[in-house]
Amino acid sequence: ELQSLRRQAQELAHDNEALKLTLHRLSVELSRLQASSRPPSQLEVIQKPSDSPQTGSPAPWLLDVKRLSPLLLAYEDRMKEKDELLQSTEEQVQRLRARAEEVIRENERLHDDISKMGGSSQEDCQHLQQQAFLVLQENQVLLDQLETQHTSHQSEVTRVTRQLMLLEEEKKCVEEALERSREEAQANAEEAQALRALLRDAVAGEEHRNTTENLRRQLEQQDSKNSGEKAEMLRRLSDLQEEKRRLAWDKANLTEGLRRAQQELELERQANREAERKMSALKRQTEECALKKETTLHHMEAVLSVVENISKERDQLLH
Repeated sequence: ELQSLRRQAQELAHDNEALKLTLHRLSVELSRLQASSRPPSQLEVIQKPSDSPQTGSPAPWLLDVKRLSPLLLAYEDRMKEKDELLQSTEEQVQRLRARAEEVIRENERLHDDISKMGGSSQEDCQHLQQQAFLVLQENQVLLDQLETQHTSHQSEVTRVTRQLMLLEEEKKCVEEALERSREEAQANAEEAQALRALLRDAVAGEEHRNTTENLRRQLEQQDSKNSGEKAEMLRRLSDLQEEKRRLAWDKANLTEGLRRAQQELELERQANREAERKMSALKRQTEECALKKETTLHHMEAVLSVVENISKERDQLLH
């Protein structure tokens, strides 16, 4: 029974020290990586421990998930950036759609004005119809471009949403793993403390050396295993950073596309205003032509009246 207790004590002590050392190394390494991207806020300041405690109760930093996982800060930053990107993209698409609808209303109003100018000459009407047709074609091209841009934004929003869901799941897994490690570390610390109190005076010198050698070998094995896990976590962190850079590049491309669409929309509005000014000038010319036509009709009526009078006088002279 004593040998069994000793073996259990050795295993628990080894596991406890290995977990403490692993968590300490991961915390220090991740803190260094996090410091290269952004400093933590005042509420997230982490007091770096000097050494892992060898005896006594576990240190507070081993029981605090926020101190053990600076990587969670990077997750939160990425999710905030993606939320801001989604909101900004949706607002820009809505503004572009509103401007396109305004241009359509202006074109419809111009078309109505052209329809009301039915009294103008056939040549002016054909000219106005050609201009209106060209304006409508340009507006249709702009609407197609806006629809394509909107579809592209919708696809981008869907892709970013899926990535956010995957990151959220990965964050949840990391939090669960850290919580399990914290619980195991706390339980191992309590058991090791209790067994250390029972076996403090029971282990002989030779047995102590053998136990120390066994613990050293087990520690080396666990250290090798932890090195592999650390390399895997660093690889995942590198992948996440690469994904962040790619998303920043996509955001820059989307912003440039929106800027070009806004410039094209402004050019289209200027063309519409120019067409409206031309149609106003043509309308004034049409009104002037109508006035001249009316004056000509009055002159013709006066001439016809004179001709009729002359004809009557001639008939009277003939009779």
